Amino acid sequence: MPLSWEWIRDSRENAFLLCVFLFCIVEFTIIVVRIPIWQNRQAIAAYGGFIITYVLALVSHLKGQTTLQPDYFPYPFIAATITPIGYIVNRYFSATPNTMLVYVGFPLLCALSLIFSRDIQDALSLFALPAFLEVAWVGTSVYALIILLSMTGLNIGIVLLAALNGVLVVKTDAYKYDPCHSTRHLNILISNISMMSTELATRPQKVFVWFDRNEPADSQPCFKKLKIARLGISLASTGLNYLGKPYGATQLGEFTRETFAQVEAVKGIIVLVTANDRHKTQFIEAAASLGVDLHLVGLYQDRASGTKFFFFGAQVLKRDD
Repeated sequence: MPLSWEWIRDSRENAFLLCVFLFCIVEFTIIVVRIPIWQNRQAIAAYGGFIITYVLALVSHLKGQTTLQPDYFPYPFIAATITPIGYIVNRYFSATPNTMLVYVGFPLLCALSLIFSRDIQDALSLFALPAFLEVAWVGTSVYALIILLSMTGLNIGIVLLAALNGVLVVKTDAYKYDPCHSTRHLNILISNISMMSTELATRPQKVFVWFDRNEPADSQPCFKKLKIARLGISLASTGLNYLGKPYGATQLGEFTRETFAQVEAVKGIIVLVTANDRHKTQFIEAAASLGVDLHLVGLYQDRASGTKFFFFGAQVLKRDD
């Protein structure tokens, strides 16, 4: 997925990583310019190590991997921020407890952060905030959090480890015993479909995934919690593209000729994820109404989960046709 302010705004993890990366660059530059390096070898290693790690992750993501894909695989890099943040605290802030900040400042900061939640914005009918403003707010929150934690007198490493542990284990259902092995089956299924579509298109960047995010999955008992939207998002998160807007936000009536022209321009394929042939028919009809010819180049049916993966090539016909 190409990088953009909107992409960072939709993923708090990546906004946080970007802010810490910028902090590290500033601190690294200050130390190199003003302070003898040999006196701050550990700090140089902490900042430089994170800078190199983030750059490598970014390059890997731009090459089509899922390294920084929102809500998919950025958590190990979040844990890597503990060390540089600890050095920032040690360099600038003392550990003098401040009761007022602990009991007033931190809850207020949390309350203000809620305003940047998309769900709360929709509930309160608030206008969408600019992406750069949200990223700036994340940076300010990180800075304020460092100050607040340093003034509590608590060990920064212990506090951050506890907080990050809560972030890493946000879905406790993933740790429940699965007698059907459905999670393992779906992981293998996604991997197989990703490889199959990449082989058909020759490159993952030429694969475009679409699904109806409102389609319920007519699944077997072992897959009763399966959602087509989650399956489609997981597939796209293996380094593939979305057809239209990310996360299946583009509905059938919102497609344009330009949407399919992008697929044709790179000689790519479209992967339709569905559990019902009716959605396949509607998808073909929607494309035909725009003067787009979809030809089936492959089909994979997973009988265990009841889902189907249709592989289409696209040709935008001339208006005279």
